[in-house]
Amino acid sequence: MAIDSVLLRVLRAFTPFNQRLFLRRLTKEEVNLINYFRTLPERDRIAVRYMCTAIHKTSPKTSG
Repeated sequence: MAIDSVLLRVLRAFTPFNQRLFLRRLTKEEVNLINYFRTLPERDRIAVRYMCTAIHKTSPKTSG
């Protein structure tokens, strides 16, 4: 699997992560992605954080 597709999967797991933190347990795939995120070089972790922040700030707000 290419690193780009792995980063996209990490982004998908992390983008709604803060909203779900106390709502439900993480799936095994989400846990694996978070563990993978921890193994990335620092520059890649920073890039993922910036992309997650951008996605979060530009996504439409939903009221629950």
